[in-house]
Amino acid sequence: MSSNRFFVDPDITKAETLPSSFYTDSTIFEKLKSIFLNSYHFVGDINLIPLPGQSYPFVLLKGYLNEPLVLVRNNEDEINCFSNVCTHRGNIVVQNPGKVRNLQCLYHGRIFDLNGQFKRMPEFENVQNFPRACDNLHKFDVKCLGPFIFCGLSQNLDFGLILAEINKKVSFLPLEQFNYRPSLSKDYLVNCHWALYCDNYLEGFHIPFVHPDLNQVLDYGKYEVEIKDHMTLQIGYANSGEDT
Repeated sequence: MSSNRFFVDPDITKAETLPSSFYTDSTIFEKLKSIFLNSYHFVGDINLIPLPGQSYPFVLLKGYLNEPLVLVRNNEDEINCFSNVCTHRGNIVVQNPGKVRNLQCLYHGRIFDLNGQFKRMPEFENVQNFPRACDNLHKFDVKCLGPFIFCGLSQNLDFGLILAEINKKVSFLPLEQFNYRPSLSKDYLVNCHWALYCDNYLEGFHIPFVHPDLNQVLDYGKYEVEIKDHMTLQIGYANSGEDT
């Protein structure tokens, strides 16, 4: 077995645990970046930019992809996602969230409108062949599931197909009425390799041992995992005779 290829037997009775090199080899780690580059990522909900003229800067997958982006709700009430890097000298354009009339880089004063289009720049009035399309802020795709905002760096994935699959299961939920409750939000620091945590999240075998309270309300024998293109769906059934 080479360090870059791993075989997982589709017959679970023959499958083996991945070798440790999958989690420790830096070459494999770099190859896995393509998964995240070609995916859509949850950014937050529309309360980040509830009104036209508001912006919200953020870094996509900080410490990994490290892509500076900014969400902007334009005057037509559309949500856009742009590269938050000035097309002149690479300075961060939007430093803090808030209300804006334009997006202005504070390095040399280059100004963009709320659609990411270049507007003007001091001392550049007589420059030839300027501005060009490359002087606009690069625009990334945005998709919403109810109030939840997702963005993608690559156009190779049709996220609409994934949203359609999700809506088959949750379309009955009044997502637009959902509100964030900070008092119910919790952060957990898990001291492990990120891929190992993904492994843990995607398998339910540990539930009886690690989550006894959850196991009490689940019919563990009916737990299902459906593997689909670009996604997995996990279904837990409540014990019979109980309100859900």
